[in-house]
Amino acid sequence: MGLTIHAAKMLRQSKSDGANFTKVCQVGRQALVIHPEDRPTVGIENPDVPIENGDYQWPWADSFFRDTLGVQDFHTMDYSDYEGADLLHDLNSPLAPEHYGRFDVIVDGGTLEHIFNVPEALKSYMRLVKVGGRIFIFTPANGNCGHGFYQFSPEFFYRVFQESNGFEVVRLWAVSHPFPSNFLSRKETCYEVKDPAVVRDRVIVSRSGPMMIMVEARKVNDNEPFAAGPPLQSDYVAEWTDPDAVAAQGQGSQGGLKNAILGMLPLSRRYWLRGLKQRRLQSLQGSPYIRRLP
Repeated sequence: MGLTIHAAKMLRQSKSDGANFTKVCQVGRQALVIHPEDRPTVGIENPDVPIENGDYQWPWADSFFRDTLGVQDFHTMDYSDYEGADLLHDLNSPLAPEHYGRFDVIVDGGTLEHIFNVPEALKSYMRLVKVGGRIFIFTPANGNCGHGFYQFSPEFFYRVFQESNGFEVVRLWAVSHPFPSNFLSRKETCYEVKDPAVVRDRVIVSRSGPMMIMVEARKVNDNEPFAAGPPLQSDYVAEWTDPDAVAAQGQGSQGGLKNAILGMLPLSRRYWLRGLKQRRLQSLQGSPYIRRLP
């Protein structure tokens, strides 16, 4: 588990926007996986990273939290204390009420995908923070099959962190990188991903290489998480509640020269062309619902 360059940028941007980082809990102890050349860009004064046996020895992120983000009260939650955690808890199990509203910020830099009971773990995160507090989750989206139990989608987090559950999504980024481990490369590329419920369409990203999801959610009220029921995928909700409008939205024009020409092609060729269009619209560069960030 570790904070990469864009995870650090999201945390700093939130701090700059006024988020309170006084009392923070990291879920699993985080390493600071930021290459020496990039460390000054996120406010780290000492860019040196020790090298042993020809490899970087990534330091713990504790000093980044305290010196850069201004954390005054810092804790680590984990299943065991093998990496120095001071709050021991199995996130597959319910959180004790004495911990509710204890923190301003929760940071999960790579734990959620390793927990079988994801809904229970998310409930714990949501209960740990105060109203106005933030949850940050940095987790695999695709291309890391076998790294943990799960890989996640943008829609998943938009539906989890909604007002009925006491939250709103502040930022949701997709971050691509060229190697199976983003620890090995400086070439991360970051994209802002829109909410499928807002754009009234599925936001699908097809990519051959690995990709991460980074989300910041703010607690807006004390609603009990999932008390209104489990999250539902937004396009299905639209179909169930107003199927006529959904059908009309997808019809479009059926005439014209283009469709006449396509109708003359063999079915296999038409499907091939549709596949090319689908690949373009579901790419990070071609999707109308994804915007590359500087």
